[in-house]
This record gives sequence, C-alpha cells and structure tokens, in this order.
Amino acid sequence: METLIIILIVVLIAQTCLFAYSHFFDINNNKSTAATIGLMDTAVKQYAENITALQKSIAIREENYAKLYEKYDEVAKLQNLTVKYLPSAVEKEAMRKIIEGENLSEGIKVLTDYYNWVKTIKYNDNEEKPSESKKN
Repeated sequence: METLIIILIVVLIAQTCLFAYSHFFDINNNKSTAATIGLMDTAVKQYAENITALQKSIAIREENYAKLYEKYDEVAKLQNLTVKYLPSAVEKEAMRKIIEGENLSEGIKVLTDYYNWVKTIKYNDNEEKPSESKKN
C-alpha cells in the first residue's frame, strides 16, 4: 500500500508540474505567438511595399495622362486651325461658279484673296479670316 501511495504522490507531482508548465511556460504557445508575430511583420512589410509600388504606378499613370493631354491639346488646336482655315460659303460658291464657268472674274478675285490669305497664315488662334471680317 505504501508503494501505491508513493506512486500516487509521484503522479500528482508530475501532473502538477505538467499543469504549471503548460499554463505558464508553454513553449508551443510561445512558438505559435512568435510565428504569428513573424507573419504579421511580413504582412506589414509586404503591405508597405505594395503601397509604394501602387503610388509609383499612379504617378507614372498621371504622367502618361499629362503627356496624352498635351498631345490631345495640340491635336485639338490643329483641328481648330484646320476648320478655321477651310473655305467659307462665299469661297465655296466662287469655286462652284468657276467650275461651271459662271462669273469668272468675281470668283477668281475671291479665290485669289483666299489663296493670298492662306499663304500668310501664322497659325495664331486670334487671326480673323478676310471673309469673316467682310459682311457676307
């Protein structure tokens, strides 16, 4: 019986030590916590790198948009200039009359004025066509 009591006491001491170790000195829990902290550190570093890469991409996109806007602005100005310098209704009518052989002298004068005006184009947005300054 003494042996049984000794075994029981040894088991109780072992169980108490195991309980104290598992609740206060749990190595697996410490390893798990360290692994979780390591994963969080990695995630935060990756997040910071992704944010930096995203900001660089946005900056590059904004630069590309600015360049495209400048090119579009130039094309729009050229389009406006082209439309501005097209023959007016008076000049088109003079061309039609010349083709049909009607009133040649007046049509030639209008087209000569238009041709001379086109030769002096300075590509200034504020320039006025001679036919626009005349009352049609």
